[in-house]
Amino acid sequence: MQIPFRTTPSAQEALNTLGRTEDVRFSPENKRLAIACYKKNRISLFGFERSPQPFLSGPLEISSPHLDEPHGIDFIDENTLVVANRSGNVVIFQLPERTDGKAEVVRILEKTETTFIKNPGSVAVTRTEDNEFHILICNNYVHTVSRHCLRKEHRYELLSNELLLQSRLNIPDGIAASRDNRWLAVSNHGLYCVYIYENRAGLGPDSAPTAILRQVRYPHGLRFSSDGSTLVVADAGSPFIYLYRSPTHGWTGVHHPTAAIRVLDQETFQKGHSNPQEGGPKGLDICNQNQLLVVTNEQQPLAFFDFSAMLQPAEQRSPEQARLQAEEQVAMELYVQDQVRQELDAVYGSLSWRVTAPLRALAEAWDTFRRKRGS
Repeated sequence: MQIPFRTTPSAQEALNTLGRTEDVRFSPENKRLAIACYKKNRISLFGFERSPQPFLSGPLEISSPHLDEPHGIDFIDENTLVVANRSGNVVIFQLPERTDGKAEVVRILEKTETTFIKNPGSVAVTRTEDNEFHILICNNYVHTVSRHCLRKEHRYELLSNELLLQSRLNIPDGIAASRDNRWLAVSNHGLYCVYIYENRAGLGPDSAPTAILRQVRYPHGLRFSSDGSTLVVADAGSPFIYLYRSPTHGWTGVHHPTAAIRVLDQETFQKGHSNPQEGGPKGLDICNQNQLLVVTNEQQPLAFFDFSAMLQPAEQRSPEQARLQAEEQVAMELYVQDQVRQELDAVYGSLSWRVTAPLRALAEAWDTFRRKRGS
C-alpha cells in the first residue's frame, strides 16, 4: 500500500534534516504539506502535488523566536497556519504565496489571555459561520482540551475561551474533528486509548466519551475519513497505524481496530524505539479525497500510503491483499503481547518487587490459613 514519491533536490535535502517530527498536515486545498520539526524549532512547509504520484517542492522553512518545541499544527486556510508549541504559546502564521517569501506571525494566544492554555501539544481548527473559527488545543500535561473562538478580521480577534474536556483525560496527545464537526477524537496517551465525543451543545469538562477505541499503545496523530465513518490512529510506540470503523448509528461503544497497517519496517522502527513510547509513527493526515494517507516519524520523515485501498471492504480485496492484511493483524497482536511481557518482566525484576516479596508471601500464607480455618 505504500506509494513512492518524488521531490525536488531542495525538498529532499530538507526532508533529510527534519530531525524529530511530530504532526503533519495537508492544507485545505491539498497544495501544501506542513511538518512540525520538534527539536529544530521550525516548521517545514512543502509545495504538494498529488498526480501522477506525490511530489514535494520547496520548501519554505519557518523559523521564529515564537517556535518552542512545535508539536501540533493545523491550517485555518490555505495561507494561515496554527502552531501549538509544547514549551510555548499557540501561534498563528500568515504564509507567503511563494517559498522564497517569509511567514509572518499575525497572532499569539498568550497564556496571559487565558488560564486554559498550558503545554499546548496538539491543535485542530473547526470552522463556524460569520468568518469565525474554533481552535481546539490539547494541553498535554494538565490533561485538558480547551476551545478558543476567534474572528479572522482585526488580526484574529479572540472572542471566547473555555475549558472543553477534562474528565479522565491523561496526556491528550492528538485531536481531530470530523469534517461535519459532529465528532471529536482525542488520543488519551496515558490510558492507551482514544476517546470520541459527540460535539454537541452541553459538551463540557465533565462529559464522558461516547466511544472508546482500544488496543493502541501510545496513540498520537489521528484523523477521520471524509465521511467520518473511519478513524485512523498512529501508535507512537509501535510500527503500526490502526483503522477503526464506526457503527452505522455513529461513534458509540467500545471498539477494537478493524485493521492494522505496518508503516515502518522492523529495522527502522527499532532505530527510534529508545523507550516503549517512541519509535512509531507520530503525525498522520489524509487528503480530502480519501485517496492518500501520509505519516511522519524521525527515522522515516515521510511516507505515503494508498488510503482508498485501506478502506476497501474485505470482500472486495484480492486474496493477496487479504493475506497481507491478516499477516499484519497477527504481527500487531504479537507485538502487543511482546510489549506486555517486557513490561511485566521489568516489574518482576525491579528492586521494589524483590524487596516486597516476603510481604506478599506472608500475606498469601495468612490468606491460606484463614480459608482453611473457615472451612
